[in-house]
Amino acid sequence: MKDKTKLKKRILIGILVLVILAAGAYIYTLLAEEEPSEELLAAEAYLYRYDTPADYDSVYIDTETDIYSYEPYLACDRSFYYRSGNTTTGYTMEEARAQGGGVAMLADYLESLMNADFEAHAAFFSDEEYFSSSIPSRFSRQMVYNVEVEYLGTYETTVFYRVRFAILESDGTYFLHMKEGAQRELWYALECVEDEYKIKAIYNSSLAIYAIVNGT
Repeated sequence: MKDKTKLKKRILIGILVLVILAAGAYIYTLLAEEEPSEELLAAEAYLYRYDTPADYDSVYIDTETDIYSYEPYLACDRSFYYRSGNTTTGYTMEEARAQGGGVAMLADYLESLMNADFEAHAAFFSDEEYFSSSIPSRFSRQMVYNVEVEYLGTYETTVFYRVRFAILESDGTYFLHMKEGAQRELWYALECVEDEYKIKAIYNSSLAIYAIVNGT
């Protein structure tokens, strides 16, 4: 009887140890899944983040001026140039929207800047945390011109585009430190969410894409 009792105790202890080990392994797996990969951390180093001025709340936001009747802006090249491979096509914003997919989304995104449409602008981002911490939620109408969008490729579920544009008489309420006449160059990572393309992240260097696709 004593031997049987000892055997039962050993079996119970063995089962208890296995349960503890299994629970520990499960917790470790969860933690490992939540820990960012080296590639992701490298990419995050190049995330575009708006450097909000200390007095941003008191900055004048102009949403009333009709930029579409402003003669200096009308004289700018407001076409949407799309490049894929060796082919470049010039569209109006309306024609770019008709192309569908990521091209249409980027055209709508740029128009939300031009119209200072805060609600529409926020809806283009799939990551609310990234949007709220990195992108201004109020800005003046941006006179966007010299738009160039280049399709770079698709990696897993993410589509990458290089986007270049200039802003006439930028007041810094959306993009800080833009020199007059100079094009801003950013890299957009888009993902398809419920049949709609959304901005997953905006990067200020192509090195972010290299880190995501090739590793560090």
